[in-house]
Order: sequence, then structure tokens, then C-alpha cells
Amino acid sequence: MLHDLRFALRSLAKSPGFTLIAIATLALCIGANSAIFSVVHAILLKPYPWPDSDRLIYVYNSYPSMGLPNAGVSIPDYLDRRAGVSGFADSAMFTSQSYNLAADGEPERIIGLRATPSLFSTLQSAAGRGRVFTDADAEPGNDHVVVLSHALWKNRFGANPALVGQTIRLNTEVYTVIGVMPEGFYFPTLRTQAWVPFAFSAAQKSDQERGNEYYSAIARLKPGAALADVQRDLDLIQRRNNERLPEEALFWKSSGFGGRTNGFLEQNVGNIRGMLWLVQAGVAAALLIGCANVASLLLARAIARERELAIRAALGAGRARLVRLLLSESVLLFLAGGACGLLVAWWSLSALGTLGL
Repeated sequence: MLHDLRFALRSLAKSPGFTLIAIATLALCIGANSAIFSVVHAILLKPYPWPDSDRLIYVYNSYPSMGLPNAGVSIPDYLDRRAGVSGFADSAMFTSQSYNLAADGEPERIIGLRATPSLFSTLQSAAGRGRVFTDADAEPGNDHVVVLSHALWKNRFGANPALVGQTIRLNTEVYTVIGVMPEGFYFPTLRTQAWVPFAFSAAQKSDQERGNEYYSAIARLKPGAALADVQRDLDLIQRRNNERLPEEALFWKSSGFGGRTNGFLEQNVGNIRGMLWLVQAGVAAALLIGCANVASLLLARAIARERELAIRAALGAGRARLVRLLLSESVLLFLAGGACGLLVAWWSLSALGTLGL
């Protein structure tokens, strides 16, 4: 076998044009397939780092008569639905907020998230170090605690294990670091670097806060819960509010106000799902065409070597020996094409990342 491989290397080196064309064809086809499949896998097949992410949904206020199907939620709306929707195993509300981080070194602007303590239980995610915040941390006056992302902990604080329990300054206010999330965790985006508890005041929980829809809400469905049942509960909650708040009900009825849900995957990639599968099918077809072209080149090369193979057979080489010799060349070509294809895939993914895709 080693003799056959050495001979295959010499034979391919004597035909550089054929060798380069075959390797380039395989590299481009394999690289394109690997890159596109990596994108499809990350976006469609395994898009989220949270357990049972298929049961996570967004919860919106909706004004269909005003052409606004997905609006934010107010704090009273969130509290009504958290208590009144039987299909929710858990739910959470959050809003983005940027902070000036002051620690050792230069101040840094970071992207944070103010969230209810139920965020981490809804995502079924725990801290990698320390702990996440609890209901006690979301009481007014007790909410100056923060959970950091693994990336911020590593890049800004040198992965210092003693950081948990220490204080940092966010927007000139002192916060105690109570936890660091594990590597790979993110919510809602990879850019989020810190999470702080959302403390509701009594005024924010009142009906006067309805209409201040500056926040986002998510929920985790109970096993076996159907979205139709969830929608029925959302409609029931709104009917009760219509009866209890007749003045607000006039506007709610004219705008078609209510609650609605949408799955995480459908909300985030629904518009591009078909396009991604179409691109994946296209590059898969290109791979098949490329393999067929290389197979045709190898067949033509074998026909051109008919005299050589006949001499080898006359000297005693059996059919299996000749097949092994030809197979050695094919294996070397495809190994070289696959290795170059990995480089093409790496470059393609880097280029897609630069473009923000």
C-alpha cells in the first residue's frame, strides 16, 4: 500500500494540470457545502444554547387593526399573563440597557439586559460561577447585583475566579458581581455582556402603567401545552380586562388589542428559512456535479493509461492490484481536495462573519 501511495504521488505530480483541476474542483465544492451547512446548522438545526428551546416562545401585545402585529408588553400585561396562562411553565420580561463599566483600566461601554429573575429559569440555564439573581434580588433597593457573560469575565477581568462577590461600577453605581454565565451562553444576542435584575415598583405594577410597552417577554411552554390553548387564555385575560377597565376597553376594541405568541425559531429565521434550504440544496447539487466531473476526469485518465495497465497485467498484476493502484490516486486526490475544502470553508465562514451573516 505504501508503494502504491508513493507511486500515486509521483504519477499525480507528472500531471499537474489534471491534479490541480481535480483538487480545486473538490475544494470549492466541499468548502462551499461545509460553510453553508455550518450556517444552516447554527441557524436552523441547533440555533440556541438553551435546553428544549423548541418550547420557548415570544409573547407580544398586538394591534392588528393598526397594522402592528408584534408590539412590546407592559409590566401589568406581563404580570397578568404570567399568572393567568395555564400553558406557561415559566415566563420572563426584559429590556436592553447599556452601561458604562468602570473597573481596573479604562471605562468601557457594555450592552446589558435588565430582566426578571425568572429569565434564567425560563431558559433553564444556571451560572457557571456563583449564582444567578433571585426574587429577593429583584426587590427595590436590593437590585444592585449583576451577572456577567463569560466573554466579559474573561476579556475584561482576566477570568479572575475571585471576581464573584466583588463590586464593579455600572453607570457610576456600585453593583456586586454574583455570578458568571458559562461559556457559550447568551441571551438575547451574543453581544449581551451583563444581566441585572428588573425590580418592579408598586406604581409600575398598577393599571396606570398599561400602554407603556417598552419591554419584551418570553415564556416556556409546559410539556404538551398547545399554542391554541395559550391563545385562548390570552384572549380570556383580555376580555376580563375589558370588563374591568371600560375606558381603556374602547381603544382596545377599536385597535383589536390582544396578546399573541410566536416561536423563537419562527420569529428569528422564518423569513430566511426557505432561502437557506434552497442555498443548501444548490451547493449540494454543485458537490454532486463536482464529484461527477472528477470521476469523469479519473475515467478519462484511466483510459489514457490503458497501455500501462495492460503491461502491468501482462507482468502478473492481478485485477485487485490494478484497482488498488487506481484507488490510491483517487484517495490522495479526495484527501487533498477535502483538506483544501476545509480551508475554503474556514475562509468562507470568516467572510460571512465579517459581513454580519
